[in-house]
Parts: sequence; structure tokens; C-alpha cells
Amino acid sequence: MEDGSATPQVSSNGEGGLFVEWLVGSASLTIDYEDETEILITASTQDEGVRFADLITAWWTPDDDAIGRAREYLAAISRGLQQPIPLR
Repeated sequence: MEDGSATPQVSSNGEGGLFVEWLVGSASLTIDYEDETEILITASTQDEGVRFADLITAWWTPDDDAIGRAREYLAAISRGLQQPIPLR
């Protein structure tokens, strides 16, 4: 995540794993982590439906295509968000 990115919501996926969701307007990016062999990254919009869905493992690397797509999508949906007021 980059500074200024949307804030993720983290919850149980109901199967003993984690579900992470970034929701901005009608666009979302989700990561569903069930176990080491099944991590599903899904990007979607209300209008277009699923933009991409990639299945990766816990042994992913920062240069994996799925990670790059997720980073780009999160940056794109986060553009235009109001920036927080710095507290001093």
C-alpha cells in the first residue's frame, strides 16, 4: 500500500482465513487468504463486474504479475480520495 491509499477492512472469511477489502465507491479490491495455497485477489466494479481474479500462494514475490495488477488497481481506485488532515 502507498500513502494515501484507501483504508482496508479486515475480517474473517468464514473458513478460518482472512478477508481484506478496499472499497471505494463502486470499485473494490479483495484478498481472500484461506491457506498457503489459496490466496485469491479480485478486482471489480459495480458497472463492469470482475476486472481480474488471480490465485496466488503464500510464496508470492513483489514482482509477481498479480501483485503488480493489485497495486495498480488499488492506486487507481484510491485517486481522488480526500487526504487526511495531518495531526500535529
